[in-house]
Amino acid sequence: MSSLKFLLSLFFLVIFPVSVTCKPRCRYPLSCGHGEPQIQFPFRVDGHQSKVCGVSRFDLSCNSSNKTVLQLPYSEQFHVRHINYNSREIQIYDPDNCLPRRLLNLWRPSSVPYVLAGLKQDYTFLNCSSPFVDVTNISSSYAPISCMSSSSHTILATNVSNLAVLLNSSCKLIATVPAPVVRTMDGFSYKISDTLLLTWWLLPGGEQYTTRTTIIFALLIIICIGIPVLLFFACFICQWIINTLRGDQRSLFASDGIRRQSTDTFQQAIVIRTGLDDSTTQTYRRILLDEKLELPNPNDTTCSICLSEYRPTETLKIVPPCNHYFHAKCINPWLRTHTTCPVCRKFLQHSILLPAADAS
Repeated sequence: MSSLKFLLSLFFLVIFPVSVTCKPRCRYPLSCGHGEPQIQFPFRVDGHQSKVCGVSRFDLSCNSSNKTVLQLPYSEQFHVRHINYNSREIQIYDPDNCLPRRLLNLWRPSSVPYVLAGLKQDYTFLNCSSPFVDVTNISSSYAPISCMSSSSHTILATNVSNLAVLLNSSCKLIATVPAPVVRTMDGFSYKISDTLLLTWWLLPGGEQYTTRTTIIFALLIIICIGIPVLLFFACFICQWIINTLRGDQRSLFASDGIRRQSTDTFQQAIVIRTGLDDSTTQTYRRILLDEKLELPNPNDTTCSICLSEYRPTETLKIVPPCNHYFHAKCINPWLRTHTTCPVCRKFLQHSILLPAADAS
């Protein structure tokens, strides 16, 4: 028994210092505000988290309007619309609504640790003198970029390869860059999208996504979990060997009975949660419908839970991060027993909101 006490003492002396050392310093998930995307690894919030909480050049920040901001090299700040950690994609947009201007300076060699995803085409940008170019008479394949044009010149963007006519007139070639595109209303052509979809499958240089931080986390897991587990089992194996050699099996059976009783008590104390707590669901946004019945999405006029149309004076509740809405009286019972949206089945998780940043 003295050997068992020694091993147990050694076990607790080792496991408690390790537990204190391995206490995480990174809080996830985070959010800049209600309706903003959740921030998780490999991203980190600059000014709110340590550098070990994310990967280099994957820093995000929160501005004074509680918007999630991504700063890319050689470019101005983008706002983040959505982050999909399963497909490793991030949607960003220009807060000044002039994405084509950003594209001209975005794709420099090794400038960003991202790759353009989704539908994309190479677009050529032309600078044309307005007095010599009649925008109304040019082909629909040449789209004027109003946010880059002025009274003295017009900026055109096109995905056609034959530019001989315009280049021989008063138009000068600016650059040809890849651009995100979406289908037009007729479904037969494309136009430049106002949203930029990026993926971070590969880091610059084609190296796989492995970092020193990932290796450190793996070592911490081994130290914090592997070694204590081995010591825990070693205590019982040594006790079994000692009792077997001494022929004292009764003490081993008694110890097993105590362990089984402790395990049963522990299992009885487990409480299984099947839904979200009320403190989380109360943070979801509510909408009181007036007589005009102004809905967030005019095409979504029916509650997907009770299948009844929305009527004036009813209260709706919007669930993040998908922003689907339902009758408050219908979605509240659902959230007590489910953790997913009834429509898209996305996981509903409460974010830790960050304080608003000071205006610069």
